[in-house]
Amino acid sequence: MFVDYHQTNWPEWLAIAKPSYNNKIQTSTKILPFYANYGFNPHMGFEPQREMKVQAVDRFADKLRKIQGEAKVALCKAHDDMKCFAD
Repeated sequence: MFVDYHQTNWPEWLAIAKPSYNNKIQTSTKILPFYANYGFNPHMGFEPQREMKVQAVDRFADKLRKIQGEAKVALCKAHDDMKCFAD
């Protein structure tokens, strides 16, 4: 929407597009890309700051593996559904 008609200034807008994309629930995984990568939702700067306790590394890693596993299963299902409809 913001790129000029010659499409020459799109690199200037990437910094705005990336957080916007990462903060949208993806249809295939049903979660935010940021959440899948880091295990928590991004702070966008306009919601109130909450105090957070530091999680143990093992618990955090297990939670992240679970999230990524669920995303992988959802992506496999989306892939199978698309293949079924295409064939």
